[in-house]
Amino acid sequence: MNRGPLPAPAWTYSFSNNDMTGNWTFIDDLYASPSTRYLAAGNESSMFSRIYHHRHQRAIRIINAAIHATLSVFLPGIMGTLAAIQRSPIVRTKTLVWHGSWYLNPACTSHRSPEGFSVEPQLLSLYDDDDSLTRLDPWTLYYNAQVYMQDRLLPNILPHFGIVYLPLAIPLAPPNITYKGRKKEGKNMFGQEERKDCLSYPLGVPEGRALEVAFLGGLVRFLEQA
Repeated sequence: MNRGPLPAPAWTYSFSNNDMTGNWTFIDDLYASPSTRYLAAGNESSMFSRIYHHRHQRAIRIINAAIHATLSVFLPGIMGTLAAIQRSPIVRTKTLVWHGSWYLNPACTSHRSPEGFSVEPQLLSLYDDDDSLTRLDPWTLYYNAQVYMQDRLLPNILPHFGIVYLPLAIPLAPPNITYKGRKKEGKNMFGQEERKDCLSYPLGVPEGRALEVAFLGGLVRFLEQA
């Protein structure tokens, strides 16, 4: 079993090469805790290309949006699934395994993003100069922040329902990995840029083997203890 993070809303995407052309204004309308209200500045622009005055402001709001997605959509969804499992006498008697999601590698999704899987480097190295706003891949940050949260929530929830959790959030990735579906620069028949599949790791590369070992190794350990 698995339920992955929510992708960013469709309107945040654009076929332009400019990462900022998508509409990300939804992150500015979500509730922020009192500890982050200092990020709001009175002279902010209300346009799609909002000017962010704190150097981590946009990244923090993207992570805040990931928190909202986790609490308002992901958690209610899995609780509904777990409740349905508990109501089924047949399913309830079976051994169920829930594998976690793994991080998108920013080195694959955007050459301007900081390298590596960890959420922290994506946040802490974004706004060192005036041009660094374009280095942020907001879609990857939104996705990976959810993976980070799920990997800490699920081990505390699933055991209460008799479900084994296998984490797959492996914190490693060199930038020169070859991903499934990765192609040379070019356009498809619709004149759109070809997209890479940054979630699929070939088994022949270290990251693919690491995911395989993490998953199969976790299953073996569970079966040995069963």
